[in-house]
Parts: sequence; structure tokens; C-alpha cells
Amino acid sequence: MFKKVLRNSILYQGILMFILLALIFSVVILYEYQQMKSGLQENLDRAEVVSEDLFLKTDAVRFEKKIALIYIPDGSVYPMVSKEDFCPKEVVDQIISSAENDPEGKIHAGGYYIAYRMRQKKKGKAIYVYDFSEDYTAYKNNILIIGVMGLMVSTIVIFFTIYFTKKNLIPMQAAFDKQKELVANASHELKTPLTILSTQTSIVSSFDELSDEHRKWVDGIDEQVERMRHMVGEMLELARFEAVRNEDAYRVFNLSELVDKVVLGVEALAFEHNVECQTDIASRAMVFADPDGMEKVVYSLMENAVKYTPSGEKIFIKVYINTGKIGARKVVLLIRNTGVALPKEDIPMLFDRFYRGDKAHTSTDNYGLGLAIAQSIVEGNKGKIGCNSVDNGKEKYTEFIVVLKNISEKKIQKRAKKCKK
Repeated sequence: MFKKVLRNSILYQGILMFILLALIFSVVILYEYQQMKSGLQENLDRAEVVSEDLFLKTDAVRFEKKIALIYIPDGSVYPMVSKEDFCPKEVVDQIISSAENDPEGKIHAGGYYIAYRMRQKKKGKAIYVYDFSEDYTAYKNNILIIGVMGLMVSTIVIFFTIYFTKKNLIPMQAAFDKQKELVANASHELKTPLTILSTQTSIVSSFDELSDEHRKWVDGIDEQVERMRHMVGEMLELARFEAVRNEDAYRVFNLSELVDKVVLGVEALAFEHNVECQTDIASRAMVFADPDGMEKVVYSLMENAVKYTPSGEKIFIKVYINTGKIGARKVVLLIRNTGVALPKEDIPMLFDRFYRGDKAHTSTDNYGLGLAIAQSIVEGNKGKIGCNSVDNGKEKYTEFIVVLKNISEKKIQKRAKKCKK
């Protein structure tokens, strides 16, 4: 629980921080780009103000090295460049070729980043050019610096987020641990008096002197004691699964065979309720988990399905292997019972301890712990369990889905080799 809350808190804060930094980063990049673009336009405007004669005269005042003029007289194929050292001839040819197609634009050629603007003059064409290679390099460097700074800030923020989140959750974890300890201790302490009460009622009920009315009272006490014993047993089981992850009990096994066995055992109960079981189970769905725990999960889900499926409806049991987007293979167990759909508002609370969909608590054999135990077992096996309910007028059903990591044949062979050694 503590790790889950911590993980979710860090995840939400990380997403929020990422969105904020991405927004700031985008604004800065856009601002830098607009500044560079404005600089290009300003320099081209400055170049256009100067007459062609001043540009081309050798004794004229030389402008910045970045600005030059390419002049193509009418009837001539040889361009005149105001500065021979401005850029290589092949770059000049590419500028002229681009200007013929687009009178104003930018090109990248020969390691140069050039902005140009072509104007038609009386005696020819003038192409004003500006070398913004240094501006572009500075733009890229600024982006790199901002990115590195953003990464450093993110690292620092994440570090302090984890630190302070852990610190703030310590009291919550302590309270949660005390609550679980209280439930476990109370359940354990209740076992002995309940056993004594059960024994005593059995003895009292055997007396011949009891009247029918008194015997009825004793039987009622015995029934309630038995209910209490069952509930206390489930509370102890839940506390045990939440407190201890006994990975020594984990092993590689075929979930398909386990599901087949459980379904076979539940079919008699389904027959009594006039419910049909239909299966679609993959022949080999290998997982690394606690087989006893997973058997309890499957049995609990099947028992619930039979209990809450109306007479004449069906239960579909499916086991298949699903390959995710990143190639991870998952074993999926799906148990769907038709004819009944849960309210959408109930689904998020189904796995809460002591939660019962029966708001009036008229059911005497449901304590709201079965699904909580199932969730604890599945999460302890590094899996996920969820519920989906559909009622769209055409179909009505409720389904529980358990997802576990699939063990590949290669990994099974490796484990077998290790065991032999």
C-alpha cells in the first residue's frame, strides 16, 4: 500500500512537472526562434537599403561579413558577388537556384545557413543574402543549455519529491500497519473464544432436557458463531497475504491446467444453479507465481460468478496469452458471467475490504473480503486484477480480468538448468 501510494504520487507529480517543463521549454524555443527570425529580416532589410553600386564598388564601406549581394545583370549568366570570400561558388549557385523558385527563403548548403531575398531591378536581379550560421549555432546551443538545465532541475525536483513524499507518508504507513496488525491480532484472539463457544453450544444442544424452543435458540447461537469463525478466518487470511510475500512458494506452473481443475470442481455447483460454464483455455499459459494462492483466486472468482449469475445464464472462462506493445507477453484470465451488470459507481470499490454491493447487507455469507484477498494475492504475484461491467441494452455481463506475466519457454529451460545444477 505504501509503495503504491508513493509510486502514484511520484508519477502524478512527475507528469505535472514534465508538462510544465515541456511548456516552458516550448515557449523558450519559440521565443529564441522568433528572435533569430527577426534578426534575419532586420539584416536583409539593412542590406536592401544600400544601393547595388555601393555594394559592388571595391572602395565602398564594407558591411558586416555576414551580409552580401549577388547581382545578376540582364542578359548575363555570370553573377556578381559583392564579397568573394562570402561563401564558395557552389553555395552561390544554390542560392541563385533557390531564389528562382522562391524569391525569399532560407537554405542550408556547404555548412552555411543562408537567408536570402531576391528583388527585380532595372538592369538585373539583386539577391540580398545574410549568413546566419553563427545565429543558428547560438540558437542550438541555447536549446542545448536549456535542455540540460531542465534535466538538472527535473532530477533535483524528483529527488526532493521522493524524499519529502516518503517522509510525509511515514505516518500514513505506520497507521496502516497498525490497522493491519490490529485486525490480525483481533482475529487471532477471537479464534479461541469462538471455538470454545462452538464447542459449548454443541454440548448444550446434545442435552435431552432442552425444549424445542431452547434448542432453536442454541442452534441460532451456533449458526452465528460459525459465521463469525468464517469471517475471522478470512480476516486472518487477508492479513497474512498483505503482511508476507512468501516468494519461496512461487514456482513455474501452467495456469491453464489450474483453471481447468478449478472449473471442473465448480461445474457441479453451477449445475445446481442452472448455470452453464463455457471455456476457451489456451493449452499452455506458463506463469511464475504461488499456485496455491492463484488457485484460491480462481476458485473465489468462479464461486462469485456462479453465486451472482441468474438461472439460465452462462459463465465464460477464457485463458489466453496477450503480447503487449513493447513485446511483453501476458497471461490473461477472464471470467465473465452474463445476465447481471454492476453499477459503474460500485466498480472502483469492489476490492475494498468489507465492501459489499448489497447495501442492505441482507446476504449472510458475504463479508466483503473475498475480492480484497484475491487482489492481495494477485498483486503479491506481481499481477493485476480488475473488473468490467457492460449493460448496453444488447448485452449485459460482468467480467473479472487477472493479468500475470508470461514465462517464455527459454526462461523455463534456464530455470530447469539452474535447478539441476
